[in-house]
Amino acid sequence: MTLLGRVLRPHGLSGELRVLPINFSLEKRSTGSVLIFRRKGEERALTVERLRKGGRFLLLKLREINSIDEAEALRGYEIYGEEDEEETPGPVGKQVFHGEKLLGTVIDVMEIPGNFVAVVKTVEGKEVLIPLSLCQDRGEFLEAVLPRGLEEI
Repeated sequence: MTLLGRVLRPHGLSGELRVLPINFSLEKRSTGSVLIFRRKGEERALTVERLRKGGRFLLLKLREINSIDEAEALRGYEIYGEEDEEETPGPVGKQVFHGEKLLGTVIDVMEIPGNFVAVVKTVEGKEVLIPLSLCQDRGEFLEAVLPRGLEEI
């Protein structure tokens, strides 16, 4: 099983979920796909009814979830699925560059008020937070466009 994303919160009143994709193969899941939702020892198998983009997030409607209250109960769950042979990786595990300089490797993605940040383990072994809004995905790596003052990480 591969970690595909995290449930952030309900979206609307009909049970739709706002999801942070961790692995971009989540976007390829079709109607009828079964996803595994896990949190603190709990596990639920739920079926995709509809999946669409909503900015940097995905909006996921599950057949079994039909109200905002049911959707709220899934807040914080991690979403897993079978590995996809043509899987496109998310930011976790990618190297981060600022210009030609290697800053480090993304080890996690966190939500903070108003933004999502990449937790980057620097080449010096420190952990730093870089807002994903300052990063451009270049396929094999992320390019951080850092403002003056943050350039010396």
